Amino acid sequence: MSFFRKPQYPVLRYYWDRIDGPNVILDDATAVNPTFIAPTTTTEINITFSIDCHQYEGTNSKPDYVTLTVDPISTILLPPIEESQTIHDIING
Repeated sequence: MSFFRKPQYPVLRYYWDRIDGPNVILDDATAVNPTFIAPTTTTEINITFSIDCHQYEGTNSKPDYVTLTVDPISTILLPPIEESQTIHDIING
């Protein structure tokens, strides 16, 4: 004998899609919280994603959007180092 029990809350399926900004690859575009490796940049950039939620029974949501800002990498430009100098010497003058 088998029983089917309807879940108390509908099962949701998520669908993420990048719609603007540099191309990134989501680790799982159907996860609640997908991740990706942010691109290296020297200027601030935005990446916009859409998310659609679908209930197991087939009811679809309207897409929602999220924009993430990727900050530029920090760089420290050091003057050329002479053989006898260390970074400590350069920073401390």
